[in-house]
Amino acid sequence: MGRTLVRPALIVALSLGLAGCSYTGAPSQTEPAAVKTTPSTVASSTVKPALSGETVRDSFGNADFYTPVTGDTLSAVAAAYKLSEAKLAGFNGLQPGALLTPGTRLRLIPDGPMPGAMGAATVDANGIPTSYTIEPEDSLAGITYRFNLTDEQLAEANKVAFTYEKGNVYFIRAGNHIQLQKNPVDSRSGQGTSVNNSFGQTIFYTTVDGDSFDSLGYKFRCTTDQLLRWNTALTSDQPIPAGTK
Repeated sequence: MGRTLVRPALIVALSLGLAGCSYTGAPSQTEPAAVKTTPSTVASSTVKPALSGETVRDSFGNADFYTPVTGDTLSAVAAAYKLSEAKLAGFNGLQPGALLTPGTRLRLIPDGPMPGAMGAATVDANGIPTSYTIEPEDSLAGITYRFNLTDEQLAEANKVAFTYEKGNVYFIRAGNHIQLQKNPVDSRSGQGTSVNNSFGQTIFYTTVDGDSFDSLGYKFRCTTDQLLRWNTALTSDQPIPAGTK
């Protein structure tokens, strides 16, 4: 074991602006692993019994794919995931009322380019879209619909301050390569003490074990480059040390 270092408390400066962190390009990220789950019982009279096939979810927990089992019907799957049967059929090149083949995976999100989201996407081994290059006629609504995300989730994945700038879509620009998922972060992260300004925005934060540039970026909507500019004692190739205040 190495020597134990006694470190002084570290207070991470976050931002002094009223508009939160500004977007300076999507951070370099590795693709997160998709989460596979089995759906729980849905409160719907049309789903009896509950679906028991495998669901593949993205890093936010959104369901993107489902693998039917014997007894599943198109209408039951659609109801379970709050889709119309016609829409689910369209995502999968089927006709409403079509019989499902057990083991054949169903898309729960649109497939391929579409109006408002005509760019190319990168997907991981499970088919989850992880990043996207914006085309000139794309829109926030088109991108979030195609990739089954909320506005806030897309902003969080790109560490932009959407929560403080409702409706601000300045990072939706042609040519931008944006992230569609979050990297995994330590479950202990984000539990440090914050200091807020009079507008309720955090300007200082005391780090704890498990904090990282990604966890702070997602929580406070700041890129790694911004955190490094505001905290010159930090370096991107070293973990952020825990501190107390």
